[in-house]
Amino acid sequence: MGRHIDLFPRLPVDELERRYQASKDPDERSWWQMLWLLAQGRTTTGLAGVAGYFTTTTLWHPSLEPMQ
Repeated sequence: MGRHIDLFPRLPVDELERRYQASKDPDERSWWQMLWLLAQGRTTTGLAGVAGYFTTTTLWHPSLEPMQ
């Protein structure tokens, strides 16, 4: 059973979807897709099945660093 990851809602779900669909870079596109799916409430297991990653894959991006 997958667990839920809570996201701090910095961007609305529709904006995450727009960025996912607009991205031309494969790595960036995958990253936006994972964030978009998590924001919809998908579990880690559900996300891994759709995005093709293992549930132990770590999500990180510079924009996730704490704002100062």
